[in-house]
Amino acid sequence: MLCLGLASAGCSYAPVNELKLFRESVVATNVAATPVIDEVSATEKRQQRTIIANQERRSRTILPFDPAQARYFSDISDGPAASVFRRGHQVLDRLSDVLLALATGKGSADEAEAIGGLATEAGALLNVIGVGIAVGPAFETLKPALTELSKDLGRAEASRVIAQVEAAHLVKNLVSALVSATPKMFVTLTGEAERRANSAGAPAEAMTQLLDRSTKVRVVLSNYVVLLRQTNDAWDEAVRAAEAKSSTANFGALTERIAEVKAAALATRQAFANLNASR
Repeated sequence: MLCLGLASAGCSYAPVNELKLFRESVVATNVAATPVIDEVSATEKRQQRTIIANQERRSRTILPFDPAQARYFSDISDGPAASVFRRGHQVLDRLSDVLLALATGKGSADEAEAIGGLATEAGALLNVIGVGIAVGPAFETLKPALTELSKDLGRAEASRVIAQVEAAHLVKNLVSALVSATPKMFVTLTGEAERRANSAGAPAEAMTQLLDRSTKVRVVLSNYVVLLRQTNDAWDEAVRAAEAKSSTANFGALTERIAEVKAAALATRQAFANLNASR
């Protein structure tokens, strides 16, 4: 049934509190993830450069320039894997920002229409990571309404967009893909120490350093996974509230949970600082 009366509470409801929690969870996870992804980028570049240098040294020949290797040598971009991880977080960041703006009546038509672009970007990322889905077409039906948003209509459209995002499993699949990528991050972040420890004539302390580093990397990545799953939980709450057209989150509980995710993000960054201090 098409709802024409914008004053109707059922039509204008949007889960603002839950979307605030989702937004803060995304931001906190990004805060924790940024230095980890920076490290992954620097490490994968360094490892590939070392491989190329060793090949040239052994062959006593300069290898030709390979455009496919550009991301490993460029000083203006992430390494290939880090680029995918960072873009995944950027999609979640933009999505949470636009949805909260819509829910609070501050979103513009351009921002709302950008949801379709985010869906396409997410689909491309998931194909790269290995969880291929086609999500873009699901958002095409929203464009006529999204391009004629008013502030009041924006609140109602927020719930419609939430339903479309959920139907496409956009948040769930992005979060799952990022969680699934953490074993690759672990190998990247411990690989150099492992090679040193297992090299011929390696001193005994090299193995001690490897064990210390692997333990600390596990802590960092475990915290990161917990934050990602909390982000997904916050999204699930927003979906349930949008479907029920009522909120179960009171202001006090919301404030407490936001403080918790911020503290968890800071703890993760501190764990990362401890990781680098062990070098």
